[in-house]
Amino acid sequence: MTTHSWRGHRLDRGAGFDPVDFYHTPGARLQGLWLGSFMAAGTDCGPMLARLVGLVSQGRLRSPIDDVLPWTEVGKATERLTGQRVDGKIVLEVR
Repeated sequence: MTTHSWRGHRLDRGAGFDPVDFYHTPGARLQGLWLGSFMAAGTDCGPMLARLVGLVSQGRLRSPIDDVLPWTEVGKATERLTGQRVDGKIVLEVR
C-alpha cells in the first residue's frame, strides 16, 4: 500500500492535492474526522482518538506540523487557526 501525505484546504491556496489524481489512484481512500459535533453531543471520543493514534504509530497517517508552541501561546495558535494561516497542525506543548 502506498501512503501519501497531502495537505488540507486553505482559502488562500485551495486543496493541497489534485482530487482527480487522487480518485484515479487504485486503492485510494479518503476519510475525514471532525470531533466537534461528537464533543458537543457529549460522545466519548476516546475510541476515535485511539484509532488515530494507532494509524499514526503504524505510519499510515501523517499530518504535517506547521508549528510547535508552548501552551501559554494558545491565543496565538487560535488566531492562526481561525485566520486559516496554518499549513498543517499546531502542536501545543504542555510541561
